[in-house]
Amino acid sequence: MIVSKRQLEKWFGFLFSIRFFWKALKFSFWFVLAGTLAISALLWMSADSVNQTGLIQYEWVLCLFLFFLSAFFLPYLLKWLFFSLEPQASFFKKRVMLSFAASVLPILMGCFILTVMLFLPGKITISTMGLFLCWVIGVLLLTIWSIWFAVKISSDKTIDSMRLIFNGMEMVSKLDFDHLIVSSQQDEIGDVSGQFNRMTQLLKTRVGILQALFDNIRIFSGMLKKEKIIDHSIQSFKSLEEAGEIVIALWDEEVGQMTVERSSGNRADTVGLQFSAGEGVLGQMIQSPQFLAWSPDEYDQMAKGSEKERLLWGKPTYVVCIPMLFKGILKGAVILYDLDLEKFATDRKMDYLQGLANQIAIFLENARLYRMVIQDRLTGLFVHSFIEGELENLLAQAKRYKFPVSFVMFDVDKFKQINDQYGHTAGNNLLRAVSQAIRAVSRDADSPGRYGGDEFEIILPHTDKDGALVYAEKLRAGVSNLEVEVGAGIKAKVTISVGLATYPHDAKDSEALQAAADSALYAAKAKGRNCVVVYAEK
Repeated sequence: MIVSKRQLEKWFGFLFSIRFFWKALKFSFWFVLAGTLAISALLWMSADSVNQTGLIQYEWVLCLFLFFLSAFFLPYLLKWLFFSLEPQASFFKKRVMLSFAASVLPILMGCFILTVMLFLPGKITISTMGLFLCWVIGVLLLTIWSIWFAVKISSDKTIDSMRLIFNGMEMVSKLDFDHLIVSSQQDEIGDVSGQFNRMTQLLKTRVGILQALFDNIRIFSGMLKKEKIIDHSIQSFKSLEEAGEIVIALWDEEVGQMTVERSSGNRADTVGLQFSAGEGVLGQMIQSPQFLAWSPDEYDQMAKGSEKERLLWGKPTYVVCIPMLFKGILKGAVILYDLDLEKFATDRKMDYLQGLANQIAIFLENARLYRMVIQDRLTGLFVHSFIEGELENLLAQAKRYKFPVSFVMFDVDKFKQINDQYGHTAGNNLLRAVSQAIRAVSRDADSPGRYGGDEFEIILPHTDKDGALVYAEKLRAGVSNLEVEVGAGIKAKVTISVGLATYPHDAKDSEALQAAADSALYAAKAKGRNCVVVYAEK
């Protein structure tokens, strides 16, 4: 049969209390001795003045007085013994000590008082029966009193501690994690309080992470642009983890490299850095797409072998890299530099941060698929169906808030001749060059698109007819300055014909606005090409 330490304490608790009780006995011995000698001296000095015959019956008064004196100081003795002698003892051991002391100390004090009475000078007549009755009554009363007080201080302390724990649990049930339990006890109750506080802080961390994950789902679901998703991802990781630098990189499968997209420090010199397999932290992630962590020494050795890694961070510190996985396929990575790894491990954030990284991978993949639907694959501009929907939505807002919207259409002059003479590859290169020229003169709020073939269209929100004319002339001049390579050592120059119309001056709805711009485009071609025509009602 295996006997645990807990069982030994339960069965033989008094054996663990010998040192404790010896301290208590020495304290009570000197205290009672001093008090008894003082009272005896007073009685001795007053004996002759009260009764010259020397027959003074003081045993009742003296015994009861000494017992009541002991009863007055016994609670303080017990309380001192319980809370001072062994503060780190287990709660059960304290209860055993206190019960033992409360049961035995009154009897020992009574025996000590009886001994003192028996050895008092003979001038005080002591009746044996009277002394015995006084002793029995005093010991009984003192024992009852001490046991009651011992139970009271023990239960009061327990109730107070339980009330603290209950209050803490009540606050946690209301999701208030900032009220910790402060317990002065260093026993099991103190351990429970400490464990409860640690559990509360862990719950606070996990609830915060879950809330962040929920917020990300809600916010990311409305994002379809890669840039916005990455920007918000940086903020999400910053809210969950304290790190010196947070870097997000995306995996480019075509070139086989990780490309840095954004860092929390907004350092322009790091954006666009590309890492191959085995190069720096991101290179290690390419080779082993899983949660990775490095100590300061390990990271320092890695950084010494990569100039790009030293540009990202470079200083010896704890580093964690989290893969962004979509259906088990690597899509990118999040790097946390200068991390408090001990706190990170204590809060057990690895699974949650991995979940967040995978969420980001899902939304980035959705954004990529959405771009494939709304963007022309050759030029990267919006497709016509998206432009139509965007124009309808924008005109609905323009009607409500009273602002102008201009619509520009153009095509490449004599594009078919270039296709026929140099081939479709040359034509495709030309269309890509024209799309770059469009982006060069467009604002972020503008929506450039490819209507089809060599025809293009641009929505210019909050732009009146004069502003649209300035834009169209810049675009025409930019394209006319292009020199596109269409063959080995052969470069071609092209021009465009542009037509534009403006809401609400030229049309009242989307379909009419497109028709007006198209009419202006045909007028520009009829005018001799390489020019801009503003729609005018016939």
